[in-house]
Amino acid sequence: MNAHILSAFFCVLLFVVLSEGQAPYSSCQRIKAQGTSQTSGCPKGTLFVSQNDKTADFKRIQDAILSLDYTTPSFILIGPGSYHEVINITRKAPLTLLGQTNNPLNCGDNLVYIWNSSAINANASSIDPNLDDADTAVFTVAPNRAAALIGSGPLGAPPQSEFGNVDFKAYNLNISNNFANYSASPSLALDVGYSNASFYYCVFASYQDTLYVGKNASFYAVESIIKGATDYIFGFGIAWFERSRLFNRGCGGGVVAMKGSYFPNTYGGYVSNSKILKSDDIDPTLNITFKCALGRPWNNAS
Repeated sequence: MNAHILSAFFCVLLFVVLSEGQAPYSSCQRIKAQGTSQTSGCPKGTLFVSQNDKTADFKRIQDAILSLDYTTPSFILIGPGSYHEVINITRKAPLTLLGQTNNPLNCGDNLVYIWNSSAINANASSIDPNLDDADTAVFTVAPNRAAALIGSGPLGAPPQSEFGNVDFKAYNLNISNNFANYSASPSLALDVGYSNASFYYCVFASYQDTLYVGKNASFYAVESIIKGATDYIFGFGIAWFERSRLFNRGCGGGVVAMKGSYFPNTYGGYVSNSKILKSDDIDPTLNITFKCALGRPWNNAS
């Protein structure tokens, strides 16, 4: 998939979001009264995940994802709860994850929390050379592990030929890597590689390297929150933030650290109609006023 197709994907997303200005699946996402099917108002065939509801199809999100075929556009409704999971989206067909909420137009009212505590400890006496920072991600959208890899140096991991999900969407999910409450080591909340992924009214939280948008990847966030302290938005792909809030939990590196390309393209991070703010959960002893860089070049082409 080339840059022209990626740009077209973004144009379609931008038109849909700015023209609708509403939650298209609100009737599906709202919590129903006891005795009423929770998938009432949802697209036909929607799977329901819940830790407590006995009528649910699955208790774990990843189990529901793995049950899907590879060709049919699919929907998964996720009930309120704290899901300690690692999520991998490898399928190519369109997939939409919907977090249940009674206020789908406000990510502050989200009720679905997906989390893990994972990092590669750079201070360890020995580190497995086969590990990559991508292995710390709580939520990954990529066709395979190779496509999710970050690698090292100015060029990163080797290019891959396989493209993943053509249209992944998520609504009202909180995704958090809880490894530490400071920048201890790369600890990703989200990794998107060789895929198109859009998130609406979602929250992504970590401290270091919160959100990675890899090669040949398109990431789009609307009315969402991204929290971090060190290079917390980084990668090689296209990342667009629309009407979103970027919360600094500290200052290290830059808010955005995108690697450049030596080929003409539109890769990079774009912040539109959004705000960069001091996080409400920052260490109160930190003074970050006028100390946070907006961006940091990651190679000579940045």
